[in-house]
Amino acid sequence: MKHGNNIICGCASNYGYQQGLMNKKVAVVTGSSKGIGKAIVLAFARSKQYSGIIVNARRIEEAQSVTDDIEKSYSSWCTSTAIEADVSKESDCIKLIE
Repeated sequence: MKHGNNIICGCASNYGYQQGLMNKKVAVVTGSSKGIGKAIVLAFARSKQYSGIIVNARRIEEAQSVTDDIEKSYSSWCTSTAIEADVSKESDCIKLIE
């Protein structure tokens, strides 16, 4: 699903099962260090429907700041990972999904 410049991928995965969170999803949101992207990841974390959120930005420091916010407020049901990637580059897109 694409929302403006943010690409949002929600998918069921073994991740939720391994964490004991059956029927949960992992979300990958690009451009999620500020603006609409940040609002989306925080809304996903609040929703309790995602066991994991991948926060993506071109600068790791910005992405890490958002994952810190998620961990402080929502860590009892949601984990987050910061990944530096420029989605205009194919190699970075592959890194983001792996």
